[in-house]
Amino acid sequence: MALPPLHPPPPELFTLLTPKEGAAKSFCVHICNYNSALAMTSVGRKLDNSLNRAGGGAYSFRLHSELMHRVGSLLPEQGEASVYLQLYICDPDVAHTHHHNNACNSNLTPATLKTLQDMLFNTHPGVQYYKQAFELMHAMP
Repeated sequence: MALPPLHPPPPELFTLLTPKEGAAKSFCVHICNYNSALAMTSVGRKLDNSLNRAGGGAYSFRLHSELMHRVGSLLPEQGEASVYLQLYICDPDVAHTHHHNNACNSNLTPATLKTLQDMLFNTHPGVQYYKQAFELMHAMP
């Protein structure tokens, strides 16, 4: 039995993944940073670093127990900044400013970050589900 073919990536992502010059080259070098910057959840895990203590080999990622995604609440606590998926139900410009001003994202190109964020706002089904949940929550007494 063969797996069905993958859906093509959105054009914005395809453009960043195919050529290896300019913005695309920078994107490929920092792809993990872009992924972290635009993450919708936090990964919950207990790492076992005993394999890495001796050094001398490739880094090994070994988990104890289970791997889970921590979604958190739909809205941030009073006085707290939005994080993860909370950023996808607020104004896109506010989310971009938050991503851009995060010191961990200082090596990311603002235009590429904005392109990827807008792509997620427009195409990721999770964003639409959370926006709908947010609207339903505000409609409740």
